Amino acid sequence: MEDGYSIFLIDNVDAEYITASEEVDPNRNFSFYPNPTSGIIHLESHQANDPEQIEIRSLTGQLIRTANFTNVLNLEWLTDGVYILRVLSGSNLQNSVLVLKH
Repeated sequence: MEDGYSIFLIDNVDAEYITASEEVDPNRNFSFYPNPTSGIIHLESHQANDPEQIEIRSLTGQLIRTANFTNVLNLEWLTDGVYILRVLSGSNLQNSVLVLKH
């Protein structure tokens, strides 16, 4: 790991994710921590109104779960792996890579 970035290869799919950040990117509508997680993640909205919806998707894009936006999300029921966390807010969509390791 170098400068808070991790790069890894899974079944010929390259993925890069940030494990730590000093500043919040002003273009990002939300952030979450910890990442990697053992199952419980905390989400923070960086806009006046909370986003409407959260989606958990596999790396192939398969929808696993949809939920209303919340500040705490329990993903302990998922198997270890890499997932896409999608947050929908009006016409904005933001994707982030989530690593789950029990």
